Amino acid sequence: MKKLLGLFIFFLLFLILPFVFRSAEATQCTFQSVTDPSSDTISIQPSQTANIRVFAHGDERHWYAKVDPPNPSGDYDLGISQVGHWTNEYSIPGSFFTSPTGSHLLYVYNIDSSNNRENCGTQMYVNVSTAPPPTDDPNCSIDFSTGNPSGSRSINKGESLQISVTGAPTPGDMYLIKSNGNIVKQSSITRDFIINFPDGGTFLLEAWHQYGSGETKKCHGGAISVSVSGTGDCSVVLTHFDSDGNLHFKLNFQTSGEYDVDLYSKIDGSWGIRDKKQFNLGVGVSIAEGSFEKNLFLDGADRYQVRASRTDPNPVDCTATAEFLPTDDQLSGGGGEPGKNPCGAGPNGEIGGSCPTALGNFSSNGVELISKIFDISFGIAGAIALILMVIGAIRVLMSSGDQQKLNGGREQIIAAIAGLLFIVFSILILQFIDAKLINVGFQ
Repeated sequence: MKKLLGLFIFFLLFLILPFVFRSAEATQCTFQSVTDPSSDTISIQPSQTANIRVFAHGDERHWYAKVDPPNPSGDYDLGISQVGHWTNEYSIPGSFFTSPTGSHLLYVYNIDSSNNRENCGTQMYVNVSTAPPPTDDPNCSIDFSTGNPSGSRSINKGESLQISVTGAPTPGDMYLIKSNGNIVKQSSITRDFIINFPDGGTFLLEAWHQYGSGETKKCHGGAISVSVSGTGDCSVVLTHFDSDGNLHFKLNFQTSGEYDVDLYSKIDGSWGIRDKKQFNLGVGVSIAEGSFEKNLFLDGADRYQVRASRTDPNPVDCTATAEFLPTDDQLSGGGGEPGKNPCGAGPNGEIGGSCPTALGNFSSNGVELISKIFDISFGIAGAIALILMVIGAIRVLMSSGDQQKLNGGREQIIAAIAGLLFIVFSILILQFIDAKLINVGFQ
């Protein structure tokens, strides 16, 4: 009876677990309003568009927007996504929503190559109304110093944008500059602001006038979308292959948050993710370390690459490593960092790695290297002394009473013995100075 019960439980788990893990994959994408990222509601008129920003990670998939009540014409096609971490903005026309007015529940989902569907873990309400949109504040206007007062602007990571607010504020008023709904600058004195962009991504900048009464209105023409190109303030580098053939890496970053480090392999011209390491890095930390196991490099791939990205906050790709292909020596534990001297570090990055040679393994540790040189030198010197003694003895035996040859053989034997004694006393003296310098089998 117990065996039947166990088999029944195993069968239930076999049926349920795939759905559990499939639902967990749905959290790989989220979306938000471009206008107000902190809000779960988008308000538009029928002639306007609902602008959303999608954050996702994964392989290439087809993406759609779905509305409830459903649109009789079908779901809205958002197109095919790229591979890896990506962020994109989409504009869904007001005509897509089934009625000219009312509240609609908006979903985003994707379909993979096997026609499997996954929903994003987010949903939003879209309110369609014929009421006129709220008017901008006529008491302030905005100049983004871009030649295009409103619309969009593209800059490089690390550049800044100057914003000037014009108006006649009264005492107690304050000007606010928001980036993706978050206040980044505020002042009741200056009306000129410099906004820095240390990270890549897309940012919606808005200027607001906050009255002394607490009422807040957006300044006239007070919004611009800024696209910042370039990698973020993070990078990943390879350090070494350890004695088990595992590849170690180091993640350098400046902004705390959640990071992914992915190992990619290229097979038949196509890149795919082999493994993923996730980090939740707090303030006060600037380096994280990890490794990928040896068996991940045994798939016969043409090349490999390690890529990293910050997933939260402000998703951005980090500087990736160069493409590489591990050697058999590195995977067998005799390698080091790709492209670097394998003698430079030990299996765990410490000083003291070894390099195999015809004379044995030579260490990069200074003390161990000197010890190795002494061992070889004393061995050669002892062998030479022994050979000289043998030659001297032969000369004595072959002298045939010739006093000159006999004395020459004796002197050679005495010189060889003196040299051998010199070697022995040298070893004893070096052992006395530092036992680690000599390793000849006795202390």
